[in-house]
Amino acid sequence: MEVGFYKDVYHEYMVIDKNPEDKEGGFEEQLLHNKEIAGLLRMKMEYVSGCCKYYYDIGKMESLENIKSDKRLDYAIIISVFERIRKLMETLNDYLLIPDNLWLDAAGIYIKNGMEEIYFTYVPSYKKDFKEQLKELLSWLMKSIDHCQKDTVMFVYGLYKMLCEQSNAIEVLCKMECVKETKDFIKVSESESERQKKVYED
Repeated sequence: MEVGFYKDVYHEYMVIDKNPEDKEGGFEEQLLHNKEIAGLLRMKMEYVSGCCKYYYDIGKMESLENIKSDKRLDYAIIISVFERIRKLMETLNDYLLIPDNLWLDAAGIYIKNGMEEIYFTYVPSYKKDFKEQLKELLSWLMKSIDHCQKDTVMFVYGLYKMLCEQSNAIEVLCKMECVKETKDFIKVSESESERQKKVYED
């Protein structure tokens, strides 16, 4: 998937080229082009030299990837990201959109006004397994987090473990409701966390 950036006087965009072989996406494209949907980056379509491009408005936002580069990736941010993904499932269902078309890469997750607003990239006809994308995002976090932050480590490894053990990713996300009330949500030993830390450091 080709991703680039474009900036004019008033806006800054992340630009994704539509796959020229993709003949689907009409309903989703029109919906996202004409309507602002809570939790999703605002998108508009444009044709450049006969090629369809998706323009996502990212003005005054920071990607999760950039936050990691500035070493600000902590427990509060990670919890907020996954809670917003869980809440987004209801919104997608309301609009007949599918989780597999979310692009859950750190470069496609944007944060605005601290952690008050988190936006995700929806790519019509992307169709990459939602559960696998969650696991890939968690794998990226395993390499990116400060392993001295015990709560962060336990949450990331614990959620990954649950996704590996259970077939329904949305049900796993729904179990995060208890995360603010109890630490028992996470069942990962310190020894396993240390082992994984050494693996990624090597």
